[in-house]
Parts: sequence; structure tokens; C-alpha cells
Amino acid sequence: MFKLESVSPTYLWPVKFSFAGENGRPVSVAFRVRFRRLDQGRIDDIMEILRSGSVTTPDITDDDLIEETVVGWEDVTADGQPLDYDDINHRAMVLGVPGCRPAIVKSWFESLTGAPEKNSARPPATGRAAAAEGVNARQ
Repeated sequence: MFKLESVSPTYLWPVKFSFAGENGRPVSVAFRVRFRRLDQGRIDDIMEILRSGSVTTPDITDDDLIEETVVGWEDVTADGQPLDYDDINHRAMVLGVPGCRPAIVKSWFESLTGAPEKNSARPPATGRAAAAEGVNARQ
């Protein structure tokens, strides 16, 4: 039975990515992002914007999408302590850690289908808001 009241306004979803470590070896990280649950009409609008935009003049960027959908995170620490989600920490992580921004965007698209992407022929996200869906946009 589906209970409409069981649909929360936000939800947690895993984000995983790697970046180059100090020694040149990949560092794999995982955390969970709390996404705002958008209604289907807004999701459709975003998808249409991405389909009709161009790479050089996008109507929505990764940053736009993250700003609209991300409301928090879990499993993010600094100096061994949980790192609160706020504008300063958000910007430090999303802009300061290579690969974080496209990983969050990719995870949001995965959350729409209900399952993280496993072994797929599709290439990894490129940092474009539409990378997970294969449509045009830019950072």
C-alpha cells in the first residue's frame, strides 16, 4: 500500500567519487547528500531545460541544480568531527574538492530512478548538470 504521507520533503542518497591523492593514487570517498524532493512537474521542467540548452549557453548549471536540490549531508567530517552543512562548508566541498560537484549531480539523477548506477556502459559524469542523463548543459 502506498501512503502519500510517507513521502518526505527530503531524502538521503549516497554519493561516491574519487580524486587524486597527494601520492598520486586515487582517494575514494563516500557520503550521503540530503536532497529536496522536487515535484514531478519541476523535474520535467529541469529535464526539458537541459534537453533544449546548449553546452556554451546553458539554462541550468550544476551549481544551479545543486542549489535547488541539496539541503544537507551526512558522513562528512573535518579533523575527525562531523562537518555541518552550511554555505561556507558547502562551497568549500563542492568547489574545493575536484569531482565532488559532478558526483552530487550524478547522484541526484540516480535518485530519480531509485538506484545508484552500477556497471554501466555510460561514461562517468563530466561535471555537467545533465551528465547522468546524457543531455547538454555546462558547469
